[in-house]
Amino acid sequence: MGQYDKIHLGCGVKHLPGWFHVDALAYDHVDHVGRVEDLSFIPDGSVKLIYACHVLEHFGRRTYKDALKEWYRVL
Repeated sequence: MGQYDKIHLGCGVKHLPGWFHVDALAYDHVDHVGRVEDLSFIPDGSVKLIYACHVLEHFGRRTYKDALKEWYRVL
């Protein structure tokens, strides 16, 4: 299994064993601290599954499409 097979975006305090965690805050289990709409560190098509619970509503009506495009790029 690759490093980015399953990514948990905006994970917050929730740790999922076996997942790559991305969050804006540096919790102990976070693998990459940064914005979930900037996954430039992940190659195109290298992700099999994205879990982003309670994340998309943090984007405005003019910015959510950019986040979705970036997520689609890595899938």
